[in-house]
Amino acid sequence: MMDSIRSTQTIWDIDTNNRIIALMQAGLEMLRYRSATDVLDSMLRSERVMQDMRLALCHNDRFLEHLAVRPWVNIDVDMEFRGFVCNNHLNAVSQYNHLAYFPRLVSMKHELQHRIQQYFYSDIQERLAPLYCDAFFCSAHMCTCDVVVKCQILS
Repeated sequence: MMDSIRSTQTIWDIDTNNRIIALMQAGLEMLRYRSATDVLDSMLRSERVMQDMRLALCHNDRFLEHLAVRPWVNIDVDMEFRGFVCNNHLNAVSQYNHLAYFPRLVSMKHELQHRIQQYFYSDIQERLAPLYCDAFFCSAHMCTCDVVVKCQILS
């Protein structure tokens, strides 16, 4: 009886995990815009943009808004990572999409760790030094990282 319960629980967990992954993939695809008109329309209708702009207008002495526009890069939902940097050294890397379990990450742990560290120290570290950044994003499947998404300049 107990084995049957464990088996059912495992099947449910796998099914739930796969559904979460499918939702992440669909959500990522929804972020992709295909025209400038769609981008502008989305920004004009966005509650979050509206809140940020109201905050910026109230605190224009210390609130700097920036808009980054870049070509779309297809990233597998399990191959996006967040790196944490302190004193210009990579101290930790976490899986960006932490709500699901991705089995291939376990088998690729050492390879991913090596590739992300190598990319950070060869291509990113020098660019972050003057910025005091606290995080960067990396897609490891080809290690052509789209870098410095979250960056704050401290005075």
